[in-house]
Amino acid sequence: MTTLIQNSFELYSQGVIWLVYLYLITIVAVILGIFGVIYSWVTIVSGSFCAIATLLLILDIENELDEIDEGYKEEIENES
Repeated sequence: MTTLIQNSFELYSQGVIWLVYLYLITIVAVILGIFGVIYSWVTIVSGSFCAIATLLLILDIENELDEIDEGYKEEIENES
């Protein structure tokens, strides 16, 4: 069971890798949409997923950093 638990660095690095794949798919969809190979709604959906996934990852990282910062502040106050 302990192998299922991952630390934050592994999770965020995997998230960035998946975002890079999503950006590549979006770029390819835009190019194919320009040439009329795929429907324009596919490009819009791909771009929307890309924007939402990026926003969620950024918000998650900010929340994690806030928790770490609060932990350090509590340690400093307890030492004083």
